[in-house]
Amino acid sequence: MKKTIYFSDEALAAVAPDERGIEGLSGRVGFLLTVASAIEKEACPALLKNEWLALADANNGTAVEYSFGFEHPITGVTLNLADAAPDLDEKWQVSCVDLARRIRAMPLAQQFAVFEVVRRFWRTPSEGVTGWEAFLARVGAKVEGGQ
Repeated sequence: MKKTIYFSDEALAAVAPDERGIEGLSGRVGFLLTVASAIEKEACPALLKNEWLALADANNGTAVEYSFGFEHPITGVTLNLADAAPDLDEKWQVSCVDLARRIRAMPLAQQFAVFEVVRRFWRTPSEGVTGWEAFLARVGAKVEGGQ
């Protein structure tokens, strides 16, 4: 598939394209994306089903803004969660503030994994999936005591 994409200066520096032209840019970007996906899958923390659902609920309808740097959307997931307390505390029987603190204390790879699961939760069709556990598994969540 052929797509045109634009990189910020920061993103292009992170890609570190081969100035001599020996490596292809598409191959380099594909490699980095594949590695990021593998790291995300490996680093995904196991959370309780209701913790994942509270995270998703707190971020329902939120827009992701990538232009402020990678920290902004990742931190936004936990800020939205903390802001949703106490309403979602009661609904999902979790402490949203405590969960947000736990996630913020995690290594960056785990925070990135949480962000990606929540992002996919709202961008993945649920047709043909029965039950929250199956849907959470479809979007890459590791459920404590579950899949």
